[in-house]
Amino acid sequence: MDLQTAKIVSAPNKDCWSQIYIDNSFLVVIKIEKEDNPSLRAKEVLSCFYESYADFKGGALKKLEASLKKVKEEFVSLKLAVVVGVTFKDALYLGILNRGRVVLFREGSLATILEGKEGVVIASGFLKNEDLLILGTEKFFSLFLLKTSKVDLEKNSPEEMLEVLAPVIHEKERDGDVAAVIAKVENLRAVQAQKTVVSDRKEKKRKNLFVKQILGKAKSWLISLFSKTKPIYVSEEEKGKERKQRMMLTIAVVLAVLLLVSIVFGWQKRKRDEETGSFNQFWEEIEYKYEQGNELVELNPIRARELFGESLALLRERKDSFLPKNWQYKKLEEKEKEIEKELEKVLREYELVSVPVFLDLNLVKKDLKGIDYDFWEKKIIVLGEDGTVITIDLNKKTETLGKVAGVRLVTFWGGRAFVLGEEIVEIGKETQMIEKGGQETIGFKIFTGNFYLLDKGENKIFKIPAIESGFGTKRNWFGPEVETDLSEAVDMAIDGDIWILLKKGKILKFSRGTPKGFGISGLDKEWDNPTAFYTDKDCKKIYILDKENRRVLVLNKSGEYDSQYIWDGAKDMDDIIVSEEEKKIFLLSEEKIYEIKLKM
Repeated sequence: MDLQTAKIVSAPNKDCWSQIYIDNSFLVVIKIEKEDNPSLRAKEVLSCFYESYADFKGGALKKLEASLKKVKEEFVSLKLAVVVGVTFKDALYLGILNRGRVVLFREGSLATILEGKEGVVIASGFLKNEDLLILGTEKFFSLFLLKTSKVDLEKNSPEEMLEVLAPVIHEKERDGDVAAVIAKVENLRAVQAQKTVVSDRKEKKRKNLFVKQILGKAKSWLISLFSKTKPIYVSEEEKGKERKQRMMLTIAVVLAVLLLVSIVFGWQKRKRDEETGSFNQFWEEIEYKYEQGNELVELNPIRARELFGESLALLRERKDSFLPKNWQYKKLEEKEKEIEKELEKVLREYELVSVPVFLDLNLVKKDLKGIDYDFWEKKIIVLGEDGTVITIDLNKKTETLGKVAGVRLVTFWGGRAFVLGEEIVEIGKETQMIEKGGQETIGFKIFTGNFYLLDKGENKIFKIPAIESGFGTKRNWFGPEVETDLSEAVDMAIDGDIWILLKKGKILKFSRGTPKGFGISGLDKEWDNPTAFYTDKDCKKIYILDKENRRVLVLNKSGEYDSQYIWDGAKDMDDIIVSEEEKKIFLLSEEKIYEIKLKM
């Protein structure tokens, strides 16, 4: 895409100076305040920006961010604002240092796509034909939004927009704080390509006409030559003429053959050139989407996945139209492997055909069915349906701790095991009741010696503190002003903060009794009605058992998607624990515990 641009700058004054620079793919707006020689300082700023942009290794968006940060560091004493737009094909990269704004007018709608206040902000996106883009200072937009209508924005060119805006800008005498560049996207290359196609057709038609004329003359000459009646008696003079004619005929035939051969080869060459041109155009689109995906792998993994997927789909759509022996097929095949490799990196999606059994609980006790389990210090604790409690270390060594009837949850800490039914008891001390349990308690954990119970009926988390003589009195862990809905809570995990998994694909985070903001991003598909999740003080990530989507979903603790393990058997699992140290995920399904190797 090409940009048709126009710029508008108000006259400077002693307090403020602004300017626009348009250089190849760069659109730059600079504003400098309270400086004796602002023009010279602006050149220094631009020089620093361009040098940094050229030297920095990485994608365009990273380079833009690094370059603006470099300018900020180098000119810390300068009261400065910079707005930069960098275009590459149909991609647009934007950066603002301090105050400024970028707006986009597309298909009748006007929207701010980036606004700066302090420091460096960046964004990227794709432009469409007929988009109108405006980069400017804060003061410009305060005037622009007041004085400009939708009709004005739909003018045919930036120059016409300039005619509307110029009187508004210049009525503010020597303001110095108003500057903007207006750019309209025009697909000029497509127009030029169409002209080239028409020109090629005319040239081809002219050549074909010339060839027809030559062949027509040769045909007429040969017919006239062979249609002559031969005399009975031929003189030497006539024989000489005849020999000359035969020689001319031979030359004519040879020339005609050469002409036909050249026509055939020319046609084949044109066909090859057309095929190569068509392939190169198609190849360029694949490469472009692939390169854009690489640019966004770290900054926007979701968009990177989309671009890699689009590139791969486009490639596969055309690959089978070529024979395996063709160079085009081989080139596409190599690129396919390259894209698949990058897609796997960014997706971090692992399809598991089979998952090994870590331990069959029937080998420990016949008909033992696990209903809950926990993990502490490389030991798994399992609560059986019949109340039996066993521990399993990671070398598969097992120990039966005891049996308590009517319990439904288990937790483990410091080598001590506790179960929850109508009351909390410690295994081995069945007669000692610690505290009564609620009927709707679905979360039961011990952390640093203190119990935490999630009661969704009362919408509370209760804490039972550890004291010198045993345990203290149960109390509400939430702060006095905290109100939250835990009616759809599914599971609870503790790592210092408390995490609560809800049915509708949400996770709540609480720290010291107060809620903390937590959002999930980067998922390829939403999840609903999860079964269980796990994290602890030694885990850097959160692991969710998403039975409906047949997967274990892994999130960073900041909420971003990390990876997923897809396995058909996940739909039959009931609980999950993880040891990142051992790089293992353990899934419980009644009689068996399965083991997935973590890819970290």
